[in-house]
Amino acid sequence: MIEPTGDWIEDWGDTWTLTIPDKPGRPDLLLRVFPDPAHSQEPWTWEVVALDDEAEREIEVGGSASRDAAMAAAVARATAYELE
Repeated sequence: MIEPTGDWIEDWGDTWTLTIPDKPGRPDLLLRVFPDPAHSQEPWTWEVVALDDEAEREIEVGGSASRDAAMAAAVARATAYELE
């Protein structure tokens, strides 16, 4: 872990994760942010997945111009998912 950004944890390289406990009876959410140099306009990918006992279920994936923007987008999507 090089530098924590809020509650995010650097897992490996420049991949950052944040786990958000969801409501009782629903799976926790895993937010993941990592560089994607193949996309010059949005070089950071973010994803939100639901964690259950057997697998990760993708909620949404997107791209952003910076790591901080990717983290904010992932948090916003997770927040919207929790309200669904």
